[in-house]
Amino acid sequence: MPNRSTTSWIVIGTALLMAALSACRQAQLDDRPPPLSPALRQAADRFLLRSEQLRIEQAGLGPSLKADLDASRYSALIAALDALNQTDRADPRYEFVYRDALDAIVSCNSPDDSMERPLLTMQDAMPTSVWSHVLLAHYYEAMACNARGTGWARDLSSDQVNSLENFDRRAYIEYRQALAINPNLFPVYDELLAIANQLGSLQQITAIYKQSRLHLPNSYLLAADYMNALKPRWHGDYTLMYRFANEMRKYVDKNPRFYDLGGYVAADQANLAYNGKDYATAFRLYTQAIEYADYPSWMEWAAESARGINQYRVAYVYYQRYLLYKPQDADARKRWREFAPFCAPQPQLTCPGDQGYPWAGETFPGAAKP
Repeated sequence: MPNRSTTSWIVIGTALLMAALSACRQAQLDDRPPPLSPALRQAADRFLLRSEQLRIEQAGLGPSLKADLDASRYSALIAALDALNQTDRADPRYEFVYRDALDAIVSCNSPDDSMERPLLTMQDAMPTSVWSHVLLAHYYEAMACNARGTGWARDLSSDQVNSLENFDRRAYIEYRQALAINPNLFPVYDELLAIANQLGSLQQITAIYKQSRLHLPNSYLLAADYMNALKPRWHGDYTLMYRFANEMRKYVDKNPRFYDLGGYVAADQANLAYNGKDYATAFRLYTQAIEYADYPSWMEWAAESARGINQYRVAYVYYQRYLLYKPQDADARKRWREFAPFCAPQPQLTCPGDQGYPWAGETFPGAAKP
């Protein structure tokens, strides 16, 4: 029979073990996404809808900038970019327009190695302009992205890796020079985070993101860049993603879209499930992610997951919602119409509207039109 001293140590040990288990369970709970809030979700949707409308309204800006560059109208180009930067700092919904405008000059999807010469010419003509560095860096980063391709990192050839690293390093030098002139430019941090994600460490990525928040605290796209870097196949894990989502939840009054960071883990898991053709799991996880916001790609792939499990009426509703934000996506509209016969003409098969699934209680923003 144990003596009193031994019994005391058993009691103390048991208490410490229970306390440790309780702390562990609490830590797991703390890592989960923030509790869902219909009001915050609606605010995120409204923010996104206006952002997408601005992208459509300002679609001509990028080609106009490209025309100014091609014609060596550097003063007009710089004035337009200065104005865009000021607009974005006043209203972060414009950062989507910002990214689109620069991508219209050159992007990963439209690489053009002939662009280097006019950009170097601009830098020679306007050596003190921050934009001569930003645009040249953006070109190098677009070429790096194109060199990498869309496959998994493990499948890249040595030639791809060497080309990627060469362009990234050249872009990094130009972006650093741009920061020395003006530390308040969204595209600089946007691309520095992309470069660090490819070539750097989590410590370096975190340092860049913290620096960006000193100058652009309300940027959603920079937060999204950082969240993507925290994915397990890059530099982090799901616990770190949850914690970051929780931290950014504090700032939704500054940018409502910080709320949708809570859906990133479920969306990433859904992507993996979809790629593995586990459509039922993908559909469940995309639906969880969409509880945080109308993130267009989540809705698109939720619709395709629903197609994979023969839930055609649900696919119809997801595409209906998606098209509200992406009305010019002709392929999505075609797929949406393919599901319409499963909703009519029988009244009992009428597809649920925005008040049904999965947006119960939300009166905004409405349905897409055929």
